[in-house]
Amino acid sequence: MLSQMMISMMRFSLPKNVFFRYVLIGLLNLTIFYGLYESCYLLTKSWDYGPNVSWAVAWVLGSIFAHLTHRKWTFYTDESVKWTLSAALTIYTIGLIGSSGTFGLFVNFWGFNHRISWAVNSAIWGIIDYIGLHKIAFKHQTDSKSI
Repeated sequence: MLSQMMISMMRFSLPKNVFFRYVLIGLLNLTIFYGLYESCYLLTKSWDYGPNVSWAVAWVLGSIFAHLTHRKWTFYTDESVKWTLSAALTIYTIGLIGSSGTFGLFVNFWGFNHRISWAVNSAIWGIIDYIGLHKIAFKHQTDSKSI
């Protein structure tokens, strides 16, 4: 009885609004992405472009993880894994190029702290990724409760 009560208390449901699900699952993905970034940075911090390399490596690995979590929990789709993975990786590749450019501007050109740049850049490109994933990769059917 007590164990059933504890299990039912631990269960939670994801929000019905797709954008809120994206944000919630995105926080998990962001945590993984940041862990990957910091791990790579420990290995490359003595390099001239260590933060840039760390960003790119973490972006690629984090994107694969993000596809899996968004497919499972964020977007409800009838599209095949082959389609969603190839479309998502295309979107993530565009994001990698764009976000690496803006990250380079923040860190190398303007001289901002690499961790602050990481946070700002992640927020900007997270929104751009959402639009691409929502409208193209997963072709999520928008309803009145979705953004």
